[in-house]
Amino acid sequence: QTSDVTAETETETTTETTTTTEVTTTGTTIVRTEMTPPDPLEMIESEENAAGGITICSFRWTCEHTVEIPAQIDGKPVMEIAAEAFKYCYADNVLLPDTVTHIGDRAFEGCVYLESMTIPSACVSIGEAAFSGCKALETVNLSDSVQEIGRNAFAETAFLAQQTGEAITLGNGILYAYRGTAEAYTVPDTVRIIGAEAFAGNETLRKVVISENVKQIQQGAFSGCSALAEIETPDTINAVAADAFADTKWLTSGKEDYRILGKMLIAYSGKDSVAEVPDGVQVINDEAFAAQKGITTVRLPASVRKICDGAFRDCPSL
Repeated sequence: QTSDVTAETETETTTETTTTTEVTTTGTTIVRTEMTPPDPLEMIESEENAAGGITICSFRWTCEHTVEIPAQIDGKPVMEIAAEAFKYCYADNVLLPDTVTHIGDRAFEGCVYLESMTIPSACVSIGEAAFSGCKALETVNLSDSVQEIGRNAFAETAFLAQQTGEAITLGNGILYAYRGTAEAYTVPDTVRIIGAEAFAGNETLRKVVISENVKQIQQGAFSGCSALAEIETPDTINAVAADAFADTKWLTSGKEDYRILGKMLIAYSGKDSVAEVPDGVQVINDEAFAAQKGITTVRLPASVRKICDGAFRDCPSL
């Protein structure tokens, strides 16, 4: 459509977030409103953490599709995204600075429009349900720096749904989930960490062989694997969560009083009042003797180097 312009005036007003432009021609007034990118510091609440860096505590969403978090606030590096900081955020994309080392529990939970996420190269841990319910999240770029991924971190995401194969490995060799149905399974050599609830609830698994490269077994990794009776582990394993084998046949129905993996005493199930920990055990694991109310004496061999959290919790007669 064309017309003769007999008069044209243009006025522009700028507010904190909008720019409005009016163009008047013969008989026609066109109003255009455009969003001006707000200052990110006006959208977030933050605090200094114990490490001397900055923790992003909460994010006040605006209509921006892409949100970029600054690398520094008040001259201090942004290091952490707190629990629930971006929960239910409507942004399509959130750009985190490379200085971020930790993403907290449920930090981005329910961000249904979030399409992609690049985990910063310095990040070592992603909390429980951090991206749970981000249904549009298709692309997640994870570096080898990530050492821990909490349970359900990527539950109900397109990213998780499009993963193929019986075992999903993320970050620095973290076995995030196992979907197989075999009765016996050998953990691949590429796995360093068996993640939280990776095998949880698998009722067909009877035997698992853990390779020498695995150093950690995290929370609830095999919980609810009711048929699991045989576990082969290397001596090099050095961290096993207290509930890693909860409700497994290996833990509840074994004949031995001492449940040992590698050189770690995972649990004691004996009924004697005196416990003689076998020679060669180097670690008394978290809650290994917890709630043994009748035990009065525990004799540790010279090989023991470490006693972990709650190892003798709630042992009133000890």
